[in-house]
Amino acid sequence: MVNVQFLDADKKKVIAYLASPQDDEQWPNQGKVEGDDPRLIEYLSTAPEAVKQAVMESR
Repeated sequence: MVNVQFLDADKKKVIAYLASPQDDEQWPNQGKVEGDDPRLIEYLSTAPEAVKQAVMESR
């Protein structure tokens, strides 16, 4: 599972990769997704290479 932050409470769009769970007050709309989740794949399609590498290592 990969820790992520979603755009809003609908959880339809991933906007950030999180190395671990964060404080919910500072980082709202957190969750975990599978490595093959389409929302994560869409986010990674435009993410910097360093983020892609970090996600691959966390799976």
